[in-house]
Order: sequence, then C-alpha cells, then structure tokens
Amino acid sequence: NCKNDLRIQNNRISSVSYYGGIYLYSCKGTSSKKILVANNFTLCGGTSSAFGLNTEYCDYVQVFHNTFNVTSTHATNGTAYSNYNGSYIDLRNNIFTNSGGGYALYNSTPAAVISSDYNDFYTTGNNLAYWNTSGVSDLSALRAASGMDNNSRSVNPVFVSGTDLHATSPFLDNAGTPLA
Repeated sequence: NCKNDLRIQNNRISSVSYYGGIYLYSCKGTSSKKILVANNFTLCGGTSSAFGLNTEYCDYVQVFHNTFNVTSTHATNGTAYSNYNGSYIDLRNNIFTNSGGGYALYNSTPAAVISSDYNDFYTTGNNLAYWNTSGVSDLSALRAASGMDNNSRSVNPVFVSGTDLHATSPFLDNAGTPLA
C-alpha cells in the first residue's frame, strides 16, 4: 500500500524474476497529490509472468517518460504495462515494448485510463494490446477501442542494446509532447 505523493523516478531496473519491473498495488493518490512514475528504464525477461509496470487498484497515477521492455516469452502474462482496476491513470510519452511477443499494453479496466497519448506501443507478437475484454492487433484497433492515442506510434524503438534502452529509431525523434 502506498498513498499520496509517491514518486518512482530515474530508475534502471533489470529482472528475470517473477513479475519483474515496477509493481504498484492499491496505491492511492488524490487529484492534488498524484503518484508519479517517470523517467525509468525497465527490462524484464524470463519465461514466466513479467511486467515492466503493473498497476492494480491504483488511483491518480501519472506514467510519464518511461521505457519498458519485456522480453519474457510468456504469451499472456508478459506485458510492458498492465492495469487492473483503479482510476485516473494518465499515460504519456512512454515506450511500451514487448520483445517477447506478448502485449505492449494490457488494460482490463478501460475507464481507469483517463488519458493516453504520445506513447510508442510495440510488440513482436500478433496482438499489440489487450483492451477491456479482447486483444487488439494494431494501433488503429487500439485507437478505435480506447478513443485515445491519436498521436501515439507503433514502431520498433531499436534500443541501443539488450540492456541499454535508449531508443535509436528516427521515427521516435521528437515524438513526445511537453508536459506541465
């Protein structure tokens, strides 16, 4: 449990253990004291459940300027970002990559995400994301299902290396937006 003004910033996380990355459970921010997850590099591998970022029952979470790469080969539980329940989640200027073939984004509670844009969603698998109750194959389908991500992209970020998650793809140059 965590409350109000939680800041998870400027981390480099690499894990092959179960779940891996950043896992937030029942973290409750408020409209004036939001939880911030920003400027993190998270790499998660292995063959079991792996999440770059997982939020469950969390409220008022801002996810800004992160890079999540999941290389786990678990078909359904390897995902760059996963959300279950919660509310007021804001996703902007992130790279959500699943190099293991699973989902770049898994959101079973559509009303929880109030804003999502200027992100890069990429997977080597057949379904880019899971939204509400089913998989969506590409960014156009995600936009149609969510009504968001008009300025987001779906391109391979071409990381510097398997452990250096700086993106080198020219298609991502200046693809973000300034945030207040």
